[in-house]
Amino acid sequence: MPNMNSDAQNQKSNEMMDAEQLKNVKELLELPMLNTIENQNEKERVLNKMLDIFGKMPDMNKEGTDSNNKFDTKSLKAVQEFLALPKLGSLTNADEKADVAKKILDLSKQMQGTMDNAPKNPKENIQFTDEQINAVITAIRETNGEYDFKYIGKIALILIALYIISALFSLTMGLVMSGVAQKQ
Repeated sequence: MPNMNSDAQNQKSNEMMDAEQLKNVKELLELPMLNTIENQNEKERVLNKMLDIFGKMPDMNKEGTDSNNKFDTKSLKAVQEFLALPKLGSLTNADEKADVAKKILDLSKQMQGTMDNAPKNPKENIQFTDEQINAVITAIRETNGEYDFKYIGKIALILIALYIISALFSLTMGLVMSGVAQKQ
């Protein structure tokens, strides 16, 4: 007959944390709450520290546990790289904007593993081809990611002029047709 007492002890020892895991949990608990931090740089530093700690934690994907609780270190590194990128609104150079946009798209592919639990809606699950992505990056390089409102205004004025010319031709045609109809 198997010794039930030793099986229970083995299971209990497998569930206990070792010193390194306890140290990681202690570091995590000592971090300030993100919503209490006012300084943006400090908030980013704490968030990066938090991601580092999660990266050190062991995979929680062991037998008998939910596979959704696994810490994916590649995805965590991608999130850290994403957070370190400059904000597109702060960049002035078109090439820098295009490079950052391309990096964001590349990192999003790496972070897909962390989005497995996200709600799946077929309308929101859009996939772009490489040609479409390259066209957008090229457009950012050419236009600096900004709209040319002067050019849009010129197009609007041309459309208004064409509408007025069309209305004048319609009026002229109506007058000519009514004159022809009265002469007969």
